[in-house]
Amino acid sequence: MTTKPLDWMLWYEDVKENDFSKSLKRASEFYKTKYGRWPNRVQLPLAWAQEAEIFQTRLEAAGKRGIELQTCRDVLTRHLKLVFDPTDLSA
Repeated sequence: MTTKPLDWMLWYEDVKENDFSKSLKRASEFYKTKYGRWPNRVQLPLAWAQEAEIFQTRLEAAGKRGIELQTCRDVLTRHLKLVFDPTDLSA
């Protein structure tokens, strides 16, 4: 059995505003252009944990799903690791 490697991309947000939702939007749109599909998982730095929780709550309140947000101490400030995992389509 062969497994397809995950399509992932590391994004660095080089803007002074440091706004999580805007960074996620820009990174996701670039990912879509590059890989032809939206990421279904994003790892983000601990510094954006609170903003990510608010963002996720708003998505769920609007009945939207499709992306899993995970804080990760290995992801540097103002970076996002975007992933499409074909085995994890529950997000």
